[in-house]
Amino acid sequence: MDFSDNIPKDLSDEEMVTEYLNQCALYTNQDERIANFHKIQEILLRKSPHLLVKFLQDVLNFTTDKNASIKKALVGFIEELCRVHEVFIPRVMMPLHMLLCDESIPVQKRVIQAAIGIYRRTLSWLCKAPTCTEDMEQAWKQLSTIKLEIANMIDSDNDGIRTSSVKFLECVVLLQTYPDETENKRSNDFSLDDVPLTLKVARRRRLEEEARLVGCYNYHNVIL
Repeated sequence: MDFSDNIPKDLSDEEMVTEYLNQCALYTNQDERIANFHKIQEILLRKSPHLLVKFLQDVLNFTTDKNASIKKALVGFIEELCRVHEVFIPRVMMPLHMLLCDESIPVQKRVIQAAIGIYRRTLSWLCKAPTCTEDMEQAWKQLSTIKLEIANMIDSDNDGIRTSSVKFLECVVLLQTYPDETENKRSNDFSLDDVPLTLKVARRRRLEEEARLVGCYNYHNVIL
């Protein structure tokens, strides 16, 4: 069922996002809310990304929504946003951290799964930037906090949380170590040798040491 049938088709994208946001906020039917949220994601991230400046905060406000499914959908939105519009990474780190601390186990698990790609994208973004701004530094600090909290979740009583946390840490190790010289590196691979020696916010030696400790399962003792 298309839950957007009650929205006029002659509205502009901006007007449609406003309508979908209102319906997400006011409606109680979960399927209807999720469908409208995905419509928002389609418009803002794929069809009319210029509207992100106006509506991003409205979308991020769903961080405090009571419905776990909406918050999982929001994590998916943040995940795609970081992949296709890196400039907004600093805007989403705080909401992402809040979602990781959510009381819902499925929401926590979804954040950890998304963090794998977000961590890789953010580190690559920092390394390719001509200069590192204050917002970028703050985003990295917040992501480092998220990384530490996920590391602490490997002792979770929930199997899904533990498994997802281990996969995330495996990603950290791969990104923060030098590549095997015997293997051919693909063009889209990222490793420690892609980190500029001039990058102060994430220095090679510190990243390498952190990866070594993760590999030795002593990550809990690392002070980021």
